[in-house]
Amino acid sequence: MGTLDIPVPSFFNPTQAHDGILMSDEFWPVLWVKFSGAVSLEQVMKWLAEMDEALNRAQSYVIVMENGSLIDFPQEGKKHQVLWFKSNREAVATHCRGIVRIVRDQVQADKLLRPQVQNAFPCPMKVVMSVDEAVSVAGELLE
Repeated sequence: MGTLDIPVPSFFNPTQAHDGILMSDEFWPVLWVKFSGAVSLEQVMKWLAEMDEALNRAQSYVIVMENGSLIDFPQEGKKHQVLWFKSNREAVATHCRGIVRIVRDQVQADKLLRPQVQNAFPCPMKVVMSVDEAVSVAGELLE
């Protein structure tokens, strides 16, 4: 069990609906990211710029990510995301202690646990079913 006290941003409240990408580094060294509804290319580019800022801190951190009710992610945004992770692979491997993905169901979990998905990231990816579990795993990764 993680022993760190890790606060959760208010936008991770399941009753709070939104469209797009919300990200918070308010509780550093945990980056909280939530994708939901329709995501625009502009939002993807802003998110990747915020990811650059996290790497520029040159400190260890964990990403907690949830897809929520994601219904539309632009193809061009997917390309930028893949290119960002490829070009920043070494820096992510150095500073990101892990990515914790919160999933809605076992089907989504199984997709993320496939070896080709796990191997796409230069740091451990953990799959959990709740925010509470994500907090615990993030704490373990940061210890």
